[in-house]
Amino acid sequence: MNITSSVRRRRLVGALAAALVGLALFLSGGATPAHGVELPTWDDVQAAKRNEAAAAAKVTEIEGLLEQSLAELELLRVATEQANASWQDAETAAADAALRAETLQAKADKSREEANVAADQAGVVVGQMYRSGGIDRSADMFFEADAATTDALLNRLAMMEQATRRNTTIAASAELARNTASSLGEQADAASTERDQLRADAEQLAQTAAENLDAQRTTFLAQEAQQRELEAQLAALKGATTDTVAGYEERLRAEEEERRKQQSGGGGGGGGGGGTPGGAGWYQPVPISWISTYFRQPPSHTGLDLPAGCGTPIVAPSSGTVAVAGWVDNFGGYMTYLNQDNGYQTRFAHQIGTPPVVSGQWVPAGAVIGYVGNTGMSFGCHVHYEVLSGGNFIDPTPFI
Repeated sequence: MNITSSVRRRRLVGALAAALVGLALFLSGGATPAHGVELPTWDDVQAAKRNEAAAAAKVTEIEGLLEQSLAELELLRVATEQANASWQDAETAAADAALRAETLQAKADKSREEANVAADQAGVVVGQMYRSGGIDRSADMFFEADAATTDALLNRLAMMEQATRRNTTIAASAELARNTASSLGEQADAASTERDQLRADAEQLAQTAAENLDAQRTTFLAQEAQQRELEAQLAALKGATTDTVAGYEERLRAEEEERRKQQSGGGGGGGGGGGTPGGAGWYQPVPISWISTYFRQPPSHTGLDLPAGCGTPIVAPSSGTVAVAGWVDNFGGYMTYLNQDNGYQTRFAHQIGTPPVVSGQWVPAGAVIGYVGNTGMSFGCHVHYEVLSGGNFIDPTPFI
């Protein structure tokens, strides 16, 4: 088991290292980002808006840049997902091992209980035989009794023989159950050892992935900011209600200012916060009006889906340290992992963009740690909310 875990660990670490090299090559020159080329200014947009033909040409130009920017952001996400694949594989393997250990232990406990019940039944039969005087006393009475008593004794002896056979069967069942429990217990112990090793591997890989995400943070933020600006410029050019773009430019400026405030801790990660009280003294990650998908419904669903408008702040349910913040994979999209001070880990998936916190950052309960979005495997604005205890997914419902 140790050899298998060691080999698996070397493979996972090696695969992660290779993926990180590929990501580094991509970031260092594998592609020319759109923010490296000359982008339209707001003066360009305003000038083009005064002339219908120029406006049409500028729309085409910006749409092309927007498409290029989207493609580059997707390449960045794919490269990150590949770098994170080994970590995700290790986490899945650890979860599978934990489930095996739990299942085997439950079976071992059941077999042990069956063995105890059988042993108790055998003890009852032996006690009854002992209290009746046993075979030897019955034989003495047989030779001393009259015919009627003899018939009664013969019936009693027949019943005792049946009881003896039954007791032998019960004893055999108890022994089988005891042996089964012992075997299952050994298997459960082995699975627990494997689980602990795989969990340690996953934690090591998660730390590496978190550091990698932090290193990419500036690139992601620049790409996302460029995306928003191009979208605002396109909206300004297509807008027929005004001849100026000042309103669009001001709106973008206000959004960026709010984003910077959140990222610097003013009402976001590290700053004070608020939220809707939930269960067990926790905050709800978002104000909950309804739950669209429950825990383990279907069985592969490891959390709760909480619908909320895109851009709604996600708050820390309890104080803790950020473990992961950024693009994780094509399923969860942008995510935040929080190692809470109370021992639980909470996760928040499908965020709108790079979270306003970084790994290693401590945040108080109620602090903003992300914004609701629709990234990854998502079909509508919501946060996928997960709670883990001891590395195992548990139902978040009691905490909301």
